[in-house]
Amino acid sequence: MNIMRLCKNVINLFIINLLLVSFTHSQKVDTVINTKIYQSSVCKLYKQPLYVQYELHDGGGNCTDVGRFKNEFNKFESSDKDYLGSGYIKGHMVNDEDFSTDCRLKNLTFRYYNCLPQTPNLNKEWEMWENRLREESQGLTYRIISGGSKFIKKNNLYIPKYLYKIVRSSKGFVYCLWFTNEFKDNTVEELTFEELKSRLEYTLIMK
Repeated sequence: MNIMRLCKNVINLFIINLLLVSFTHSQKVDTVINTKIYQSSVCKLYKQPLYVQYELHDGGGNCTDVGRFKNEFNKFESSDKDYLGSGYIKGHMVNDEDFSTDCRLKNLTFRYYNCLPQTPNLNKEWEMWENRLREESQGLTYRIISGGSKFIKKNNLYIPKYLYKIVRSSKGFVYCLWFTNEFKDNTVEELTFEELKSRLEYTLIMK
């Protein structure tokens, strides 16, 4: 193993371990679901993924299937009923169009363990960044972690007040993005990794 690959693996493990340790304090990952294209870390109490990670390389394709979100594990997943009348949109953590080279893979993204509630305006910002990352992934490989922080229960739905994306290539961090998920505030900020780490640690201990 050369030094470049070693550094890459160490950084990947550091990011994942940081998130796992942080979430353990106030938001517990109860279940890890592995699919062919992504890994989802779920909190059964919230019935939501706390974060989802995957690799994006040459994203995009010709599959035009319009998927429908499925609930595979009723005991620890949200459902259409939970979202009904909430005003929130099911926001993909792993974008479906990233894997539209294969309709079977694209349809795997339509799972409740791969989405979090987002306001309509935030969803538009989120989609803009998804499109940007997909365009930039041509000829590159990005490792992406998307998740939520400071979950608040509204009726039957646990909603993250903040969402984030950590994006890195073999050359290092590309983006650390912080999204405010409120109807009157959909601010998007680009942070350093240290700033994002500080934000996560702060919001995770807030009650």
